[in-house]
Amino acid sequence: MKSPQAAGRSLAVRITVVAAGIGLAILIGVITIVGALSSAPTNVKAAIVIAVLICLPVLIGWLVAQLVIRPLRRFTAAIALLRANRYKTQLQSVGITEFDQVFDEFNKLTARLQSEEELRKDLISDVSHELYTPLTGLSGQLAAVQDGTLPLDTERTELMKIQIDRLIELVKGMDAYTQARLPATKLQEVQLAPLCQRVVKGLASECNKKGIQVTVEVPDDLVVHADRQAVWQILHNLLQNSLHYAQASEVRIVADTAGLTFSDNGRGVPPESLPHLFERFYRVEKSRNRSTGGLGLGLAIVKELAERQGWSIRTRNTKPGLSFTLTFHP
Repeated sequence: MKSPQAAGRSLAVRITVVAAGIGLAILIGVITIVGALSSAPTNVKAAIVIAVLICLPVLIGWLVAQLVIRPLRRFTAAIALLRANRYKTQLQSVGITEFDQVFDEFNKLTARLQSEEELRKDLISDVSHELYTPLTGLSGQLAAVQDGTLPLDTERTELMKIQIDRLIELVKGMDAYTQARLPATKLQEVQLAPLCQRVVKGLASECNKKGIQVTVEVPDDLVVHADRQAVWQILHNLLQNSLHYAQASEVRIVADTAGLTFSDNGRGVPPESLPHLFERFYRVEKSRNRSTGGLGLGLAIVKELAERQGWSIRTRNTKPGLSFTLTFHP
């Protein structure tokens, strides 16, 4: 139930109060005037009443319009600024519930657009850097081989192959994100336990090197209706995320009919980073160091793939570590 204060901020309530107040004042005025003109001819009294009845809706309409027009003018001006790419535009409360709700959503939208614009700028910078470094290395080595400064031996070809692999990794990551956004077309009954084991087995060597023990607690008969490859990619990306960034010693994959939880006992992430983890090209580690920063696509792909199955995903710090929860919506 709304409090009296909240109800008083409603546009409908304010219009009703204004109309009732003006109507009551005019009614009293009419009665007073007619009483004062009791000796006046009937046609004069009728003319006064008619004039009041005509003026009443005009006055009410004008006052109501002021309640609506002023906030709308502010809203229109803010939209014009937004159209001019002024994403820092924010609307202040006007004390009317309906408008304040719209203004709050507008402010959230502009904040989101500002964040997207920053990510877009970061993307241009990041992709340029990711492409420039290996391409420059390749160009320099090929030029040196061409003019005879460096020999085209096994070591040289291996170095050039590393640069090429880096370019391939970048292109594959961006392609994987694009593919993750496409509608799911291969939904089937997927046994989750063996799929989890397959992902863990595929990354067992890296887990051993990092000293990470992976525990899978998934019922053998648990089946989900999903795209098998998408579920594999989700689990693979989450485990790789822990391997590269968590600094953990243990990872647990637990699932039941309601959903799946993927957690580690690592360092977690700063609280301010939690809302942004699934944004494309967002990185907690801002450096471009490939061993610590990455390109910031892994978790964005996870979110897109999860939503493609009709699922939702959220994350939280568990102190220690980080936890991802996939909810299997029917």
